[in-house]
Amino acid sequence: MRVPRWLPVTLWAALVFTLTSIPNPSLPAIAGGDKVVHAIMYGILASLALYAWPPRRRRPATWLAVLVGVAAIGAADEWHQHYIPGRSADMRDWMADAVGALIGLALTWIVMAPRRRES
Repeated sequence: MRVPRWLPVTLWAALVFTLTSIPNPSLPAIAGGDKVVHAIMYGILASLALYAWPPRRRRPATWLAVLVGVAAIGAADEWHQHYIPGRSADMRDWMADAVGALIGLALTWIVMAPRRRES
């Protein structure tokens, strides 16, 4: 059985929204640590989203669409957290989401480099 291309993206996005829906999370306070977590979560989401595109359709516009789309998902997540007790909508968190998506795409570019040379 073949896994649909967008299933991992959908499952990861659902996990992110589920985790950010937990009211009053008791997380250890690490200076800037939550921004790193945001960046990692959205970097993974961006990489999964890029891999969901068929290889022949991964053009520069696709990369930009993934970045904008993942940043929009991050904005929606921040907006939704505004309504969760103990959570808040934070522009810096959204910026960490967007930067994480960019880093995720950059790392994906590096990992895909050997495959591009073989083609």
